[in-house]
Amino acid sequence: MDDDGIPRFQLLQRFQKQPTAPTLYYIFDVLWYNGKDLTGHSILERRKVLERVLKPREGVQLGSYVEVEGKALFNLTKEKGMEGIIAKRKDSIYRPGKRTSDWLKIKARLQQEFVVGGFTAPKGSRKHLGAVVLGAYTNGKLRHYGYAGSGFSEKGLKDAVEKMKPLLTEKCPFVNPPNIKEKIQWVRPKLVCEVE
Repeated sequence: MDDDGIPRFQLLQRFQKQPTAPTLYYIFDVLWYNGKDLTGHSILERRKVLERVLKPREGVQLGSYVEVEGKALFNLTKEKGMEGIIAKRKDSIYRPGKRTSDWLKIKARLQQEFVVGGFTAPKGSRKHLGAVVLGAYTNGKLRHYGYAGSGFSEKGLKDAVEKMKPLLTEKCPFVNPPNIKEKIQWVRPKLVCEVE
């Protein structure tokens, strides 16, 4: 939490460097209890179990939720500069390994996850790469959607190229290759990045 009591994911990096830094762990779901699989029960049924068995204490809290007032909560989230909210159908069950529309991540900041399909060469004084070439799957096919190059630190540029090196390929992974003058170094589409 920051000084205003707002959860900030970036502050977890402080914990990685200094494990004594204060953290707060919110528990919002329980999938197993006393050897019993609860994934086939609705989120509200699992929540009742969690409320019964979880004893909040310093550093561990029960995650809260609101009903009906989702739009107001979302607007408050935006005002506070938070990432967003999670919306869940009350009767939804937990489906391991499956993404469904029963749970939605609604972002307050404009962000999107993209598949990295390549990168362009650096220009001017910039080192390592110019921009990453981005795509997303639509109807099972990887389509090119654009580029991202700003916001990288020098170390971030170097690290990104190091992660992509083992994935270098001669083949464009997109069904609609980008049409630009710059040479693109293609990579196998195994990495995902979040663009804001």
